[in-house]
Amino acid sequence: LYKEYISSKEIKGILSGKTDAFVGLITLRKLCNHPDLVTGGPNRDNPNADSSTIEEEFGAPQRSGKLIVVQSLLKLWFKQNQKVLLFSQSRQMLTILEKLVIVMGYNYLRMDGST
Repeated sequence: LYKEYISSKEIKGILSGKTDAFVGLITLRKLCNHPDLVTGGPNRDNPNADSSTIEEEFGAPQRSGKLIVVQSLLKLWFKQNQKVLLFSQSRQMLTILEKLVIVMGYNYLRMDGST
């Protein structure tokens, strides 16, 4: 998806100066955090559909390289009895991280702009 976006019309517009580069940077950040933030996830066309598996849910860790690494680190740090503080620039990504922590069975507290 990252390579596809890099060769898109939007990026060509940015490179030619017709589109603000900030738009592209936001999209690239979303793609790097979790592709579902850009694509809408596997159920984007039917948001009320019940996901029969975790892999079909919005923000499933298996579709994000970053979350796969975070999952591995959380397991390691849990074994080492470490405490962890996760930061995100968006509440949407924080929600994805929260789902991961819940699935892994860890205790957590969440603080965001609505707290």
